[in-house]
Amino acid sequence: MNRSVIALFFLVIIGFGIRFPFIARFADSFDAVDFALGVVDFNVLAMQPHFPGYPVLILGAYVIHLWTQDPVLSLSLLSAVSGALLPVPVYILASRIANVLTGWMVAWLVSLNPLLWLYSLQPMSDMPGILLVYVALAFLALTVYEERGRVQQWTMGTIAVIAFGLAMGVRLSYFPFAAAFLLLLFLLPRSWKGYAVFLVAGIFSVSVWLLPTAYHEGGMIPYLQMGLSFTQGHFSEWGGTVVDSDLAFHERVGQVVGQYLLMMGAVGRLKQDFEGASWLLGGLFFAGLLLVYRSVQQKVSLLFFALLFVPYLSWSILAQNADKPRHILILVPLVLLVAVWLCKRKIVLPFILLLSLVYGWNGWHWAERYRQTIPPTIQLVDYIQDHYDPDDVVIYTWEEQRILHYYAPSYYAERLKSPAYFRQMVLMHANREVKVLLTSQVLEGFGLYKEELLPHLKRVTSFQESQVLYPTYHDITLYEGLPSLLPYLKSRD
Repeated sequence: MNRSVIALFFLVIIGFGIRFPFIARFADSFDAVDFALGVVDFNVLAMQPHFPGYPVLILGAYVIHLWTQDPVLSLSLLSAVSGALLPVPVYILASRIANVLTGWMVAWLVSLNPLLWLYSLQPMSDMPGILLVYVALAFLALTVYEERGRVQQWTMGTIAVIAFGLAMGVRLSYFPFAAAFLLLLFLLPRSWKGYAVFLVAGIFSVSVWLLPTAYHEGGMIPYLQMGLSFTQGHFSEWGGTVVDSDLAFHERVGQVVGQYLLMMGAVGRLKQDFEGASWLLGGLFFAGLLLVYRSVQQKVSLLFFALLFVPYLSWSILAQNADKPRHILILVPLVLLVAVWLCKRKIVLPFILLLSLVYGWNGWHWAERYRQTIPPTIQLVDYIQDHYDPDDVVIYTWEEQRILHYYAPSYYAERLKSPAYFRQMVLMHANREVKVLLTSQVLEGFGLYKEELLPHLKRVTSFQESQVLYPTYHDITLYEGLPSLLPYLKSRD
């Protein structure tokens, strides 16, 4: 057996071995609950999961669920396996863009990288999606660097197209990587028959998940209408994009590139308290890209890398939630490729050794902490179940509602949209002698109205954990309405 295959096999075993003991115990976020519900009762209209339905992901988790009978465990195992397998396509890609030694070093670092390690423990779509995209990119690299005109080029290219189409059924937001497939039009011999094969392969690999999902949801037109509504909401209300975010553009760039991609992703320091350092790292990184451009002779490799890196980086800055590091995960292997590429041969081994020690220490620390801690959203659910009767309370939340409905379905929880809606709902329940509970996430969304409301609320308790582990819901405060709350809301007629 080829030594490379044996080495990659052991690398995968090591990768899974350092992940399996720490996989997630809870569905602690809105999306995680969506996926868990989708595994046992797939229904895109009911947000199980949300559009486009992630059918390839759900199918993979469902197969595991037949054995585990636990949707959260099934999704977490799928993520862990995906994270363990990721070094294989990364090795192939980096070996073709740079060289074999670089490929091995990048694959090793990807296996240990703390940020990739942490997110490969979670019941989410990120790691399975990243794995399939890199499988597609690995076959694309084999196509690009194959001898021009050989049949293998067309075969590898077709496999790449099929893998990418399937990847869109796991995580559609990785679509900007399709730009790299433009290389096929320029580097392969002109062949309308070959182009037709690529087109048919692409249509087939998307249709194989799109058509059954649309049929399941009542037809293509209702399915696409649902998608349009979801997209509008993402870009105008809750998606955290450049359109609806409170962050200035330069702050988004600093946070996404400097903090998430470079400091947390490349350096492996999982903290969020280094704004100045993030800008310094950003400058050094782009200087490194310029150095690579000037020193690398094979311009095809530079073009390939640019098509992989620039479109998705732009998409993540402009159209993804800047509060969530997971949206930049897929670029971490490419940053590591640049870092190793820039190293001179004399210092590359000490560099890899030092980075491996940092990665291993930080990765193990955060993985162990993730496994041992109880997420704030779950702490909230436990507290409410321990201290309130389901018939005596109405809970007003934001995304925590989804977790409450999943773990405590007997409690009435309402996801608020505005202060006016809050007033309407409280008055609607005024004839019932129930306690009113609110979370701090609701109050933060009320803007200036928060200060008017606070005198009529009492702080009950708070739940905190690391922002690294739980980026958006790491600090939740629970409030209870005072007797003065109802008269106050009635007086606002």
